[in-house]
Amino acid sequence: IKEEKTIYNKSQIAKLPSVLKALQETATPILEKLIARPSMSTAEVFSEIILETGKEYKLDVLINYSKELKECVNNFDIEKLKYSLKKYSTIINDFNNLIKEII
Repeated sequence: IKEEKTIYNKSQIAKLPSVLKALQETATPILEKLIARPSMSTAEVFSEIILETGKEYKLDVLINYSKELKECVNNFDIEKLKYSLKKYSTIINDFNNLIKEII
């Protein structure tokens, strides 16, 4: 499956440093717990944090990622959850690369 490249507008890109800081403080520690000890309840908390951050900063990539995680939780699909969790670092890297492009 080919991943579609997300297009960001200038105001979204301008918010990315704040988004990264928020995710670093809230989502990343939960993700570390989740990787160390997978749990559906922790995955649900992680997906909620991603969703709230996505809504706050109006970033569809985070909202859609949260929905994907939530689907894994609702279906009790640990294997797909593990796969989906790996996408977090790709999203963070994409954000960092976009920030570098504007600096």
